[in-house]
Amino acid sequence: MEIHMGKKYIGSISDDSMPALYNWARELGFSVNIKSEEGVLQLNPGLYNKHIIIFQDQKLKQNSLRNESYEQKIVKTIQQCLSQCGAQVKLALDEEPLGKTALQISVNLFQIPRIKQSMIELYHASGIHDVKWINLIKKECKKLNIKVAVHELDNPENREGVKIHVMIPTNLHGSEWEIISEQMAHILSIGLICKLHDVSGISPFSILSVNALINLLSSDTQTINQAVSEQEGKLIEGEIEQNTPANDNNSITDAQAFFDYHLMINQANSENLKVIGNLIIKNTGTVPLRNPFICLRVSPAGSIRITGQILPPNVASTKGLQTVQGARGWQYIKENWFEEAEEKGELWIRSINDLVIGPDEVVSLSNLQMRLTDIEEDKKLTVEAFVLFNDNGMQMEANNKISLLLNSGRHIEKLEAID
Repeated sequence: MEIHMGKKYIGSISDDSMPALYNWARELGFSVNIKSEEGVLQLNPGLYNKHIIIFQDQKLKQNSLRNESYEQKIVKTIQQCLSQCGAQVKLALDEEPLGKTALQISVNLFQIPRIKQSMIELYHASGIHDVKWINLIKKECKKLNIKVAVHELDNPENREGVKIHVMIPTNLHGSEWEIISEQMAHILSIGLICKLHDVSGISPFSILSVNALINLLSSDTQTINQAVSEQEGKLIEGEIEQNTPANDNNSITDAQAFFDYHLMINQANSENLKVIGNLIIKNTGTVPLRNPFICLRVSPAGSIRITGQILPPNVASTKGLQTVQGARGWQYIKENWFEEAEEKGELWIRSINDLVIGPDEVVSLSNLQMRLTDIEEDKKLTVEAFVLFNDNGMQMEANNKISLLLNSGRHIEKLEAID
């Protein structure tokens, strides 16, 4: 089942995992909607239906102390921060009809001569939910030596209105201004989000967008993808070579990898050709090796289709071999693993679980099935393997490769190239 945030696809889960995700998201305060016919689970943050207007007070447009370019930067940052919570944020002129909104914010910035420190003035209509968000702004501003002045307005018709005046010294320019403007915009956003949360009475978890939550929970995956991208470049440039054993204070970091495989020919149908094998990895050093990344590279790309006991990343945690320690097995690293195999000829694979290979221990990427996609032309087909232990700073190429030579007479010779 696909997971959508608004109109955007953010991932997918197995159908039997949907009820658990539904309840988890609902308890955290997200809006949840099942679209069974479309196979979609719709998730939206708690502030998704809240409308916010940010405008600049046009009555102050002619004020000579006003710096509109600096003002725009703070307004833009506040808009982005509030939008991340799922709220619908619009920039408007103050003469426009505002309609019903959850929050109306006016922001203006002034460069004031002879002041030595920046200052924020807040104008708001007093209410029972206003103490906490104002105290948050005061607390964070105090850490940065920014003054805060608060003015309560007697305007019961506009409880949602907040006016913000930002005042900075005239000698604040360049990179110094860039830093302080971002800090002030973030502090104001912290306070305004707190105000929205308290007034709405929603769960604090639902303030964080699902996208941000997924990125936070998948930080390890981002690190892995970054490491893989770096190694891909080296593969293309041919920089990955057989590893030289590292020796440090009698500790040896070393390993060997090789294919163990067989060519299967269907006597009734000579076009039905398949290679079945395993990639064996042995720790031949004296220190444990952690979390291997495996790259299987086919040449020419798309000439051999490799399958096996390897799971797509979106179902690895649920479809892997379940043990007391969690799911085990192998998974593709990239979501678009099939397209990468067809276009680049590369499959990137890693262990589902945290995998440690002790000295003299062996692990196997087992039951690899390699089917030839086209045997009509004369060609040489090869499958190479590269194993990367980024945690140990080690990388290597397998000792042998799978090599098949096709000729026009449909004769197939199996070659094994030993380095």
